[in-house]
Amino acid sequence: MLGPDNQSIQIATNEPNKTFDALIAHHYEVQSGAAPNVTSEHRAQLIHLSGIQLTAGEELLLWTDTALGQVGVSNTGAAKNFNVVVSLVDMKTGQAMGSQSVAGQVDANADFMLAVPDWSQMTAVPTTKQGALRALLPTNFEMPTVK
Repeated sequence: MLGPDNQSIQIATNEPNKTFDALIAHHYEVQSGAAPNVTSEHRAQLIHLSGIQLTAGEELLLWTDTALGQVGVSNTGAAKNFNVVVSLVDMKTGQAMGSQSVAGQVDANADFMLAVPDWSQMTAVPTTKQGALRALLPTNFEMPTVK
């Protein structure tokens, strides 16, 4: 993971036909009321990408913007199909307050982006977009480096 301006996961393999899942989570606190009667709710935004298949030599970059409003896949290999589930979780109960599921698809040497229009309600289905490789990365995105 890379931060604070973005998060990313780089996946690569030297083995044929490997399937990967990735989970990206962001914990935050919602406060309401006026002092001294302030109440807090702890919530988590979860993004689960599943069924990502890679073969030897392929690389994927999974990325988000700072608020997890956008989640993307930059693909340098063959076209891919996968599943994406976005959920808002109440950390007190551990229960999902809402979830949406979409089929993800990214072309060869291209980007896929999913936008979550409203994390607070999770009633709207996320929108998806395809673009040229690295064209959909958030502004000021820092590519991951291996140290």
